[in-house]
Amino acid sequence: MISLDAPLQFWSRSGSEDGPSLHEFAIVEAPESLPDMTVLREALPELLCGLDDDEIYILGWRFGLVDGRARNLGEIADILAAIGKPLSFNDLYAVEQHALAKLRHPEIAAAIAAILGETPNDN
Repeated sequence: MISLDAPLQFWSRSGSEDGPSLHEFAIVEAPESLPDMTVLREALPELLCGLDDDEIYILGWRFGLVDGRARNLGEIADILAAIGKPLSFNDLYAVEQHALAKLRHPEIAAAIAAILGETPNDN
């Protein structure tokens, strides 16, 4: 059994006990600057209203908005084929890029920044 307070042996070549403990690496503090995900989730339909149904569907699967698991374009192609709407990888990529370009529109970008508590030029 490994103690969380035991010094990490691989930290120094000499094997001295001066290194940090596992406990020091295990402590993860949640940053205060993270946006409230509930607010973001509630605002999502309004932010996506400028997209067509296919764009919303593809971005939903791509970024895990459907079930919390992000998918690659190959997986999305398989999902679409299974429901009778086959699209090639290139077509999926084009739809994704077009949808993302719409979301980068200054009005949408400003709305997203406001929800996140940023100004549009913060990043």
